[in-house]
Amino acid sequence: MIPELIDKLLLERISSRGIARVVGVSWRWLQNYVNEKFEKVPRQVKVSDKSKGRLTIECDELWSFVDRRNNKYWVFFCNFTENLGLKPRPLA
Repeated sequence: MIPELIDKLLLERISSRGIARVVGVSWRWLQNYVNEKFEKVPRQVKVSDKSKGRLTIECDELWSFVDRRNNKYWVFFCNFTENLGLKPRPLA
């Protein structure tokens, strides 16, 4: 029962020390458990062939003040999509 609970908590991206405290196991035991699970994961990556079409990249940027006016932050967004034969259109 504990390994199933630990697996669910790991999927929720809870810290390992937090999981150890809640479940009642030592952090070292939990780390060994995670290492054993990692060793069982296959190392072979499955790659599928994709069409050699054109790649479209859409980028945008914005900036905002955080906390005060002289603390400006820039945020950049990029979206990589495959061109499916559609003509690009303006976003606005």
